[in-house]
Parts: sequence; C-alpha cells; structure tokens
Amino acid sequence: MVASETESDTSINAEEAGDSRPARDKGTDSHRIPSFDNAITDPNIPLGPLFASVVTAIVMAIMRETNSAMILSDKASRLCKQTGNPNPGPARATQVPLRQLVERALIRPLRILFLSPIVFLIGLYKALVFGMTYLLFATLPSVFEETYGWGIGISGLADLAIGSGCAIGLFTFARVECSVSARIARLWE
Repeated sequence: MVASETESDTSINAEEAGDSRPARDKGTDSHRIPSFDNAITDPNIPLGPLFASVVTAIVMAIMRETNSAMILSDKASRLCKQTGNPNPGPARATQVPLRQLVERALIRPLRILFLSPIVFLIGLYKALVFGMTYLLFATLPSVFEETYGWGIGISGLADLAIGSGCAIGLFTFARVECSVSARIARLWE
C-alpha cells in the first residue's frame, strides 16, 4: 500500500511539473534518441563536426594546390599528354628510396626533438599546456553540473568566460606589444 501511494504521488508530481510524455518515455534523458526537428537548439546534436565538414568541403573546392610536389606532378602529367613523352622529368631525376623517405619523415623530427634541448623544452611546455587546457575543458561542465546543479546547456556557457578572457588577453597583448616594440625601435635608432 505504501509503495502504490508513493508511485501515485510521483506520477502526480510529474504531471504537475508539466511532464506530458507518455509513461513509457519517462526516465532519464541520456538514453533518448535526438530528434532533428529543432537541431539548432537541441544540445544532444553536435553541430560542430557538421559545420567543420561543410567548411572543409567548400575550402577544398575553392583553394588551389600549394604543395610543390603535387604542382610539379600535375605539370609533368600535363606535359606528358602534350608531348607524348612518357618521362618528361629531368634526366638525373630518381625516386627517393623508402628508407630515406622514412628517415626524413619519422626519424629526423624525433632526433631534433630529443637531441635539441630548446625544442625538447618547448615541446614539453606545449604538451603540459595542451594537457591542462584539455583537462579544464573536459571537467568544467561536469563541475558546474554536479556542484551547482546547472543543466547541460547552461554549464557549457561557462566556457564563454574562458573564451572571452582569451580574446581580451589577445587584444590587450597586441596593443601593449605594439607600443613596447615601437618604444624599443626608437631606442635603437
């Protein structure tokens, strides 16, 4: 009897709170399938990857090739078609051996990283900053959700403070740096 009274009390409270979902749909919202009716305002649908893929497709369609090896390869194939010569390159051109290619691509950067102290220290610093920034952005919404009881959408707004602080710092540093470098330039004249 006590269990049925508490069940009826919770169903009345849910109806009074404006929960008009059928009884089978009530429960946690973490398992619901997102609807695309209002995809702009639904926090469960990530629009960032969709936006990034659209921008990437547009940029790939509009931008010209800048890699010198690809430009030369296209030029060689165009000359091949125009002249009928199957090998339009210079007479001394040879293929780079796979061992040398692997050494250039993998071993040389690692050698520079571990044998140059300044590169190692800067890389270590960048790794530490990236790790701390990732940790901050990963834990900040959960802290506001669990500690202060904010919702999912509202807790994401806490990241705006970090973004606006970075923007203010960037513009402030740009102004200060310009005036300081102008002052230093006048001293050296």
